Amino acid sequence: MNDLSFWTGIIGGIAGLMALYDRWCDRKPQLRIFAPYNFTGIDAQTENPVLSIFLRISNSSRASAFLYLETMSVELFYDGSWVRTKRLDPKPGALASTDLPEEQQVAFGITEAPFLTKFGATLVTIDNPLCGYVVVSHSDRRILSGFSRIRVAVNDCHLHNHCVTIDLQEQKRKHDPNGKTAA
Repeated sequence: MNDLSFWTGIIGGIAGLMALYDRWCDRKPQLRIFAPYNFTGIDAQTENPVLSIFLRISNSSRASAFLYLETMSVELFYDGSWVRTKRLDPKPGALASTDLPEEQQVAFGITEAPFLTKFGATLVTIDNPLCGYVVVSHSDRRILSGFSRIRVAVNDCHLHNHCVTIDLQEQKRKHDPNGKTAA
């Protein structure tokens, strides 16, 4: 038996097993959610308090995910417990309109970022994050302005439920040296 062909076969086998293992680890989407901006307001039509949260949903695996946004739920951590909110679904293509100063609107991308709606493009790949505002409502205005964490749950096309908790204070400390929020 030729030593070179033996070792070439062994190295090829190991490389093949490593490729299979890498594929196995990347078979399911690994979603990461970042919520850099949020602001509260009043819905002009219903006059109910609303909270707009800018979400940046990224995928750290090579397996793409088509998100079913109609299954998305948003909970806010307020006064020691999780409070379920009602997710509103604005018209596709609609942009937020606020009375915030123009420099804050530009900083938060309010006039540029779309709302995330169930009829929009919701494919998340490793090189294409899903970004936009999610609007939620609750009858108690204090909950919408005094929360400290956000929990977002959404199903994908693989019938996997992704539930991600975002601690706003930790996120600000790690990623936003200016601590930008709107009241």
